[in-house]
Amino acid sequence: MKRIIKPILVILFIILVIIIITIPIYKFYDSFSETVISKDISKWGNFGDYFGGILNPIISFLSLLILGYISYKISRDNTTESRKLFLFQEKVKVHYGFITVISEVARIDKKLAYCIKEQTLYMNSVLESIGKDGLVEIPEKFKFTEESIKILFQQDKSANEIFMNLSLFVPKHSYLFKSYDFEYKEYTSMLKAARLFKRSMNDILYSAINQEHYKIFLIKMQRSTNLNTRLIELMGNFSNAISESIKTTYKD
Repeated sequence: MKRIIKPILVILFIILVIIIITIPIYKFYDSFSETVISKDISKWGNFGDYFGGILNPIISFLSLLILGYISYKISRDNTTESRKLFLFQEKVKVHYGFITVISEVARIDKKLAYCIKEQTLYMNSVLESIGKDGLVEIPEKFKFTEESIKILFQQDKSANEIFMNLSLFVPKHSYLFKSYDFEYKEYTSMLKAARLFKRSMNDILYSAINQEHYKIFLIKMQRSTNLNTRLIELMGNFSNAISESIKTTYKD
């Protein structure tokens, strides 16, 4: 629409200039059309003074308008380019931060796997002791090591921080993105997955602190791992949407 309006404005401006210049010429012709062309050079000087006195202020005024428009256009273009550059840089920062959060989610899964490994080693040592002592019954509860509980505390804290960061993403960065940059359904699905993952980490920590049966702990760990994988997948899709938004920054 803007591409159509601009040529129309230019044409109207040219027509206006022609009309303004034509009026004094027509007025002169209407008043002195029946007068014989003079051979007196002084009268021709008066003729030039007439048109110069009328047209020079008009031309100066039009030149001032054109100069003002050019200055405004350059200033606006510079402002637009500066804003686009600012948006581009900020979006890149946000995208980098988002990828960092994805890495943090993946790191939690690795830490949980390490925790399972530690607990498995502990269980094996307990079972070996049972065999040596000649015990028949295997205890329903295995003590969670201090190292495991410490790791679970850290990962539970990280899961809560990740959920908080994701829940604040849209309110915090709404000035950078437009409504069509990503579907709101994608964001809510990712946020729901982060909430479920946070709760699963709380459940795992609860199991460790209360020394629940190890089978229950493993079930919760498996659920948390599945949620972790799902969350990384949704965050990857959302990251791609941010990346596409960065590419189109200079196209808007």
